[in-house]
Amino acid sequence: MSIVPRRRDESGCPEPRRRNATARLSLSLVTGITVLVLLTGWSDASWASRKMRCGNSLISKGAYQEQVLARCGAPYSSRGDYWLYRVRNVVFRLHFNRQGRVSWIKSEIVY
Repeated sequence: MSIVPRRRDESGCPEPRRRNATARLSLSLVTGITVLVLLTGWSDASWASRKMRCGNSLISKGAYQEQVLARCGAPYSSRGDYWLYRVRNVVFRLHFNRQGRVSWIKSEIVY
């Protein structure tokens, strides 16, 4: 087996290897798949931030205040339409609309 040296330019440095079309296609395919996986991960995180687990129950947007009280008990803190629940190191902020339903849930990790 013989080793073919790489071509050198006029300064004596080896020329960069050129990628063929197949290598470029596979690189763009890998990049596309990576971006897709990352976007899917972000959407999963946003899904998780719209839910709150209380014991065996799951609270989501649209739940009534009575349902939240029955499943989770009294909030850690409340101020008007905003209720706070603390589960381990996560604080959940719930906002209730005029109909008494959860309009959004946000979570924040606290240390």
